[in-house]
Amino acid sequence: MSKLINITIDGKKILAPEGANLLRVAQESGIHIPSLCYHRKLSPTGACRLCVTKIKGTSGLVMSCTVNIKEGMEVIAFDKEIEETRKHTLDYLLAE
Repeated sequence: MSKLINITIDGKKILAPEGANLLRVAQESGIHIPSLCYHRKLSPTGACRLCVTKIKGTSGLVMSCTVNIKEGMEVIAFDKEIEETRKHTLDYLLAE
């Protein structure tokens, strides 16, 4: 059994197995981060780029499907920059 650690996603405190996939932890905690390419039985690729988030203490956006959680991690899943990035990414994916 994996050690349980504490993380925070948009202010919600979550207890989850150390090293678990961030996107999956969010989904299992009732936080819907959009994604088209993630499947828990496949290796994450970050191909669709819709699951972008921010991790406090790091710069830029990261694909949550490619991140393994660490103790004390603070994640921002929704803010204006993230929403705009997702909108532009989806527009690009749907363009003919």
